[in-house]
Amino acid sequence: MAEMTRVTTVTDDRDMKEYQRGDIGQPLKAINDDRWLLCCPLCGTISTLHSAMIVKHEDGTVSTTPPLLYCHGRYAFRQYRIEHNRVFMPEERKRT
Repeated sequence: MAEMTRVTTVTDDRDMKEYQRGDIGQPLKAINDDRWLLCCPLCGTISTLHSAMIVKHEDGTVSTTPPLLYCHGRYAFRQYRIEHNRVFMPEERKRT
């Protein structure tokens, strides 16, 4: 499975205006909003993800569930998934 790119889990105190392509975090946690923000690793568009869509692992990485996300920016409707901060395209199959 070829890795396309990575996302970076950022601290909760980072302002969403400072997010760069591939950043993911919870900047709204201070106001009791548990949604996650993701700066799309494909195009840089900011998306809001419900907390139920993110699995936070003990090692500090995150994965998405359901696994497929959609880019709505320049690469409109391309699908990808995040597993332990790595970004994969759906046509790539997981090796066992």
